Amino acid sequence: PNVGPRYEVLEKHIERLRREEERQEALTRFFQVTLAQIREGVVIADACGVIVYANPQAAFLLGLEMGALDTGQPMVTELDRELELREHSWDDLLCRTLGEGRTQVECRNRQGTDLYLDMLLVHAGDNPGRMMIISFKDISDVKQAMRARSEMLDFLSHDLRSPMVSVLALTEKMRQSGDHEGLPLFLDNVEHYAQRNLNIAEQFLQLARVEAVESVEMNEQDMLDVVESAIDQVQIQAHQRDITLRFEYDPDQEVWVLGNNELLERLVVNLLTNAVKYSHEGSSVDVSLYAQGNQVGCEVRDRGVGIP
Repeated sequence: PNVGPRYEVLEKHIERLRREEERQEALTRFFQVTLAQIREGVVIADACGVIVYANPQAAFLLGLEMGALDTGQPMVTELDRELELREHSWDDLLCRTLGEGRTQVECRNRQGTDLYLDMLLVHAGDNPGRMMIISFKDISDVKQAMRARSEMLDFLSHDLRSPMVSVLALTEKMRQSGDHEGLPLFLDNVEHYAQRNLNIAEQFLQLARVEAVESVEMNEQDMLDVVESAIDQVQIQAHQRDITLRFEYDPDQEVWVLGNNELLERLVVNLLTNAVKYSHEGSSVDVSLYAQGNQVGCEVRDRGVGIP
């Protein structure tokens, strides 16, 4: 009774709670900054399905308003408004996730971006129920590469099969006719189709090699030598179709560039080959090389059917 009230214990509890609150706020800021910097979109919903957090990437992919998230109103059941699902409805995916703990599918948003959707249930510490983490990964580049690969294989299969079918047809015709006098023509045709297949395979290997190299070695190149070498390679093809290759350049101009000799030469050869292939017999193909400012231009002009 003769001792006054002591508040040291209460003050220690208050100080301990203050330090814990500051620590929790620091962890929350770290958590938000970390999720905001990752490339995937992340949405977190509580056990009741209320969205408690969405990083900027998720808000961009799903068309969410960041200000509306502070009120705690958006529900995880509303996210499908910006998604285009192929085989399952959004409710089916939510039910599967709640039942199995995880769901992974591919989908698109309204802007046509291909997304990889990963829905995961996690325990919320000591709190009742479980939280749902939904991540969205932009896989547009991967899907585009897969489509390009599929198209390339389709073209390659068609282009390689066509000459072989012709060779087999010629062989069968030669076997049935028994005409030995037509052997030279037969051999010429077989050589033509074999050379065509060889050229297709060579172009395919060139493409694969360019795509496989992470960095291309660049050196100072004289474009005059590059273009003249390319013209020499196509000269025989042009002569067979009675097409004249005309090269125009100013010998007083400097046409040095920083590039890769092999790739630049392949580029000009492809332009010239297409020009010769689609030009009318007896016509001409004009090649010009010039310097303009700090750039070098190379133009190939034919008189064929043109490209729309």
